[in-house]
Amino acid sequence: MAQIILQNKANIDFEKEYFEDILTYAKLPDGKICLILSDNYLPENNQGVCIPSQLIRFDFLYNDLCSCGLSWDCCVAISKKWCDLRNKFPAYFTYLIGHEFGHAAVCLSDITLHIHCCIVHDFIKPASNGIIEFPHELPHEQLFDQFGKYLAAKLYGAEKLHNEIEVINSDAILAERNHLDLIKNLSESNNYSDLRKNLIDFSIPYRDELIKYWKRYCAKWQKFIG
Repeated sequence: MAQIILQNKANIDFEKEYFEDILTYAKLPDGKICLILSDNYLPENNQGVCIPSQLIRFDFLYNDLCSCGLSWDCCVAISKKWCDLRNKFPAYFTYLIGHEFGHAAVCLSDITLHIHCCIVHDFIKPASNGIIEFPHELPHEQLFDQFGKYLAAKLYGAEKLHNEIEVINSDAILAERNHLDLIKNLSESNNYSDLRKNLIDFSIPYRDELIKYWKRYCAKWQKFIG
């Protein structure tokens, strides 16, 4: 079972069993997850992020955030916005943690698969000539949405999560509404055993372009580090 290293910078008052219940239902692989409940907004307006220790040196935006002074295998951070709203939307907050813990599960069990997810996430828009524009269109993001729904439903019930999403949706911008509508319609799942196959199938039509953009990124990175 994974171990959570909690950095509760947002000073949220949790029930004693909250994280025990999450770990019980999540059944994450062994490893240390540094969970940062941030008192600041995350770069790129992200609701949450997950970064494995093997890749943190490549991500300048999150290097300082994830420097908690302890050793960890994955860093998961939740934005101040949703930490501040945790008491109002506890099921949605749990869905967010569950979504990022889905990423963490892959990081802890198969780092190469996580890297494949990152390549698709970062380069699919130009590789597809804009046909695929948003992260929630990607198979791994949808799977982790299902994982987040699964955990939120276990702790609070599916109806409460649905009702909270309805309230959040009423004040969201169009791209966020599209994602929230998708979340509502996805089934709950804690099974990510088919992720590699699904991601490969999704990537094949854009394989050459994804590789091209990946090589460009690598060349720029090599030039930067000398």
